[in-house]
Amino acid sequence: MGAKKAFSRLKEWECWPVIRDHYAAKDMSEHDIYKHIKTLLEERSVRWGRAI
Repeated sequence: MGAKKAFSRLKEWECWPVIRDHYAAKDMSEHDIYKHIKTLLEERSVRWGRAI
C-alpha cells in the first residue's frame, strides 16, 4: 500500500480526528503526518522488502 492510499484510508477512519489532534499537539500538520507515514512505509519496504 502506498502512502497516498494509506493516508486517504486513515482520514476515512472514525478515529482520524483523535489522531490528527494528537499530531497537531506536536505541531504537525496533515502534510507532516502524510510525510511521516510515507517515511515509515518506505522504511518498512527497505528493511523487510514490503510495507504491511
